[in-house]
Amino acid sequence: MSGIPTGMKSMGGFTAFTNKKKPLQKAVKIDGEPIEKLLANLMHPVDSVRHRTRVELSERDSSAVIKATQEWMKQFDPNKKEDAHHLLEALWVHQQHNFRNGRLLNKLLKSPHPHARVAALTVQHHWYNANPTKGVEEIEEEHTEETAQSGVLSDTPELTTVRIGTIPEKMKYDLAEFTVQGRSSSSTYSSPILTSCPTTW
Repeated sequence: MSGIPTGMKSMGGFTAFTNKKKPLQKAVKIDGEPIEKLLANLMHPVDSVRHRTRVELSERDSSAVIKATQEWMKQFDPNKKEDAHHLLEALWVHQQHNFRNGRLLNKLLKSPHPHARVAALTVQHHWYNANPTKGVEEIEEEHTEETAQSGVLSDTPELTTVRIGTIPEKMKYDLAEFTVQGRSSSSTYSSPILTSCPTTW
């Protein structure tokens, strides 16, 4: 067809552009591939490949996908910008399979990459603030962060010192209440997210 520049082809109602200086994108195997290979696809630079891979993973057994994903993401450092997107893909896989991973979420909320932090905030909103169709009990959770458990640290006639641990994924303390009678008391809140804040009353 006349009037069409070199490198362009008229195909009915649209025009196709071809960059002859760059090779065509190689086909990526997705359908029916093992979970480990699909996870490797999440590192692909093309967004559509990663999207189609997540769709394929959504059709697989959730427990197997989560187990493999948690093993796969161990190779990445949450403190490195170049690893942020890979860990974000892992977070999206967890979200897709309704498996809350508070540890991974917390790491991405502190990511050195600003876009990763914003994306993590969105996941945090859906996991903890939104989703009116599912209660918390319906979403399987990863084991909570290991923190020091609540208990009495020291007890003297003048002062009783108590440690109060936290459960980050559930955003609550692991001790509902405690009572100290007839003396002063000091409490220390232990959390992997918040700075320890001693309080005396």
